[in-house]
Amino acid sequence: AHDPAAERQADAGAALGALALLAYLGVLTMALAYALLYAGLRTTSGSAATVATLLEPVTAAAVAAVLLDERIGPLGLLGTALVLAAVVAAAVHRAFPQLLARR
Repeated sequence: AHDPAAERQADAGAALGALALLAYLGVLTMALAYALLYAGLRTTSGSAATVATLLEPVTAAAVAAVLLDERIGPLGLLGTALVLAAVVAAAVHRAFPQLLARR
């Protein structure tokens, strides 16, 4: 027998579950993560904050590849290589500023 009231109750329960999941994803995984990131950035130097900000998408992709078996395509690998090259160049420039000094 078809019971419309039972269907509405089931739909309401599913909607409530979806809202709870959305709240969890929005509050815990995003807001808390960014709050911690920005708290850390406030306590570091500008150059360290820049490096941390640059490496965030690289580490996120690497973690997703390792833990979630995500595939990083050729453009993702190229982007990762460019970011890592920029971080290395910044570190070299900071450690040896005379290498890039104009003469």
